[in-house]
Amino acid sequence: MEQNLLSSKEAANYCGLEYRAFLRLVKVAGIPHYNLASRFLKFKKSELDAWIESRKERGSVKL
Repeated sequence: MEQNLLSSKEAANYCGLEYRAFLRLVKVAGIPHYNLASRFLKFKKSELDAWIESRKERGSVKL
């Protein structure tokens, strides 16, 4: 399963966001993620896509 997951930097790039802004959104905007070994965040592309679509429907993502 881990090979299907993105690192934080890969996920930020995938979403077209700056790394620090992406990490802020993980905390405040509920970007779906997995904690591995309590310090490594991992992300599924399909869940990122769904999160982005849900934010589009609401209007915009606020940083």
